[in-house]
Amino acid sequence: MCGALAVRIGPAVNARCVALLLVALTLVLNHVSLSGDWNQWLGPNRDAISTERGAQRLLSNPVRLWTNAVGAGVSSLVVSRGKVFAMGHTKGRDKRGTDTVFCLAFDTGKILWRHSYDCRTCVSQDVQFDGPRSTPTVDGDRLYTLSLEGHLFCLESASGDVVWSRQLVHDLGGRIPIYGYCCSPLVYRNLLLLELNAPGVSHVALDKNTGELVWEGDGLNVTCASPVLTRIDDQDYAVFLGSDAVLGVDPLTGRTLWRHGTWGHAWMGHVVHSNLVFVANASLPRGCGLIRIENGKPRVVWEDKGKKFQTLHSNAVIHEGCIYGVDNTGTDLQSNDNNRSRLKCIGLETGEEKWVQGRFGWSNLILFDGKLLVFRQVGELVIADATPSGYQETARHALMDGRSWTVPALADGRLFLRNNAGAVACYQLIAP
Repeated sequence: MCGALAVRIGPAVNARCVALLLVALTLVLNHVSLSGDWNQWLGPNRDAISTERGAQRLLSNPVRLWTNAVGAGVSSLVVSRGKVFAMGHTKGRDKRGTDTVFCLAFDTGKILWRHSYDCRTCVSQDVQFDGPRSTPTVDGDRLYTLSLEGHLFCLESASGDVVWSRQLVHDLGGRIPIYGYCCSPLVYRNLLLLELNAPGVSHVALDKNTGELVWEGDGLNVTCASPVLTRIDDQDYAVFLGSDAVLGVDPLTGRTLWRHGTWGHAWMGHVVHSNLVFVANASLPRGCGLIRIENGKPRVVWEDKGKKFQTLHSNAVIHEGCIYGVDNTGTDLQSNDNNRSRLKCIGLETGEEKWVQGRFGWSNLILFDGKLLVFRQVGELVIADATPSGYQETARHALMDGRSWTVPALADGRLFLRNNAGAVACYQLIAP
């Protein structure tokens, strides 16, 4: 395990081979059920919050357990039932190449199966980055994946065998969005919800078992967001976000139950917390705000049309009355890192800035037991307390090389990372 790596993964973690072997042996002897599976975009509840506990057991030096390579892309890793799923792309000719869905072993990173298909290399207006954008979704023994060109697959998670497939453009009349299909499919009961971007149809639900169309909905200019489920006053909502509006949709029928405009041009995604929806627009100073759903109708709690918080590639999380995330205001032409991207804590109900910490670049973050795990685009993990009293950094680790725009995954005490070029790595972050 301490030998040559399949891909270059940043500076060595100074992890002694003895420590590495002890961790591995402990996991083999005492491995428990994977109660902390990270089975979809932003984790089990699509809120970037881990359900695991044990902040007091965070290792002072994360131990690298394995590495592999899966091809280019900004699709995040997901973990379920002892397997890790990833998507990547290998360039071919004439702006086309091969997309591959990978299934890796949780303990070793060994490739258990792969499923490949022809796909475009890049879809972009002005930023060149290759490979899939959508994150896979695991539902029981099924895996759902979507390519930037609209290849939608339902695969057996154990074998990679195709259960059914659809091509959103050819089969359903979709149009490839400006940066390709980025939506991560959402499972609700027997339905699979996702964006389509067809004339008069912005989003749809398919039967998750057959791929047959169940309902169609409209009302959005599709960009890069993914739907999120929430429940308010005994009503389930699938909350969709487009560049111009956020919608509350009945996930069973597709009927729009409420609609509210954004503050300019929303891009990365929305953060849903019970009956609250936080929307931040793209990185030009366009605006952000908080919406509360009351009696089935949206109401603005606060709004900011200036430069408080914008987002392009970075997500945010809501925790104990605060919003934590990286403000990308003014970073459309960002290079490898940028001083203008700042980690912020904002009061949930007031919009008041509690604190600001600079020099974070296009970072993404998740919350673990009161700790912010911030994965900077330069491959560095920053751990800080999720508190409004001030920025309190507790650790910083260089874990990967190359540009990384993906949200990390945390499952059973392990952190799963990737970079845009396709290097993937698993670290023991929490002592067993």
